Amino acid sequence: MEAVYYTEYNDLKDIPIMNYGYPSSHGGIYPYNSFGNISEVHDRYFRNTAYVEKGYSGGPVLNSDNRVIGVIHGQFQYFEQNACGVRINETLAETIMQAFEEFE
Repeated sequence: MEAVYYTEYNDLKDIPIMNYGYPSSHGGIYPYNSFGNISEVHDRYFRNTAYVEKGYSGGPVLNSDNRVIGVIHGQFQYFEQNACGVRINETLAETIMQAFEEFE
């Protein structure tokens, strides 16, 4: 798995993504994923249309090339099934990749 960070807002808008996590509704021990698109892009975060729930937080957001583009932060309170992700910068990308390498 590789990480990638986007420097331009327009590079993220509308791209297909996958959220990955361990939802508590499935015991929090089995990995699940959900699919959607980036719907909004802001300075430090983005919003996507993929389903999330408790247990997805901290999980990766992957683009269609299975590259990490963000980290799931949570769900928007007034927009059911809309996730908030923290955008990846170079430092965060390196930290994520080091953590994944430890588990491989």
